[in-house]
Amino acid sequence: MVTKRIMVLEQAINVVNCFTGLKSTLSLTELDSMLDIPKSSLHRILVSLTHKDVLLHDKERQQYTLGKTFRGWSATMFHRLRLDDIAHPFLESFRNQSGETATLSMRVGLMRTYVFMFESSSEVRMSVELGKMLPLHAGANGKVILAHMSPNEIEQTISEIGLYSITPSTITNREKLLDQLKKIKEEGFAISAGERVQEAMTVAAPLFSRDGELIGSIGLHGPASRFTMDMAREWGIILCRAAEEISRNVAWSKP
Repeated sequence: MVTKRIMVLEQAINVVNCFTGLKSTLSLTELDSMLDIPKSSLHRILVSLTHKDVLLHDKERQQYTLGKTFRGWSATMFHRLRLDDIAHPFLESFRNQSGETATLSMRVGLMRTYVFMFESSSEVRMSVELGKMLPLHAGANGKVILAHMSPNEIEQTISEIGLYSITPSTITNREKLLDQLKKIKEEGFAISAGERVQEAMTVAAPLFSRDGELIGSIGLHGPASRFTMDMAREWGIILCRAAEEISRNVAWSKP
């Protein structure tokens, strides 16, 4: 069963790849001649891709072209690369000045992921796993994103993702979390101590596009024995200023 699913996924990717060449509009007959896929299977894949808006089907002309979902993926990747370029000098400077690990996170629906980091050169340091999907309720980078989401999105996150415990310091109480989110939004930055990784201190500020779209956060991470609460608060103000400057230079299109 797993092998069959992988084969179907590979076939779907091959279908989409047909539209990345010189010709952006193709008929079923053209796709059939380009692919080594049974016509009945090809038709089912096209129906599924059309249903998910990966492809758009012009029924009058019987032609397929890339849909808004694919264009959304392309826009997200383009703007992420642009965001990386803008944020990198700031993150490198933060790492060099503080001696701690500086990171860039991106919001992914009701979750987030680390997309870049400048790691501390200290022997004892904090590190993050790039690309791993993480909840928003645990840790400063996630909470600063959650705090700036709409009330409906916050409730949806709590309901669908849940407030599960990662460490003994993770906030799992809804009212306590909401109180913290209110304070974070007022202050403009978030601080966490051991909520996602024990013995870690983290401070983070939110990133927006020029149009006000919430897109992620920048953060600074260090061992709590060295990177103290007072230091985190001082850096919170610095991160907020930098985040505002980064945000002013990021054009972003919501997929």
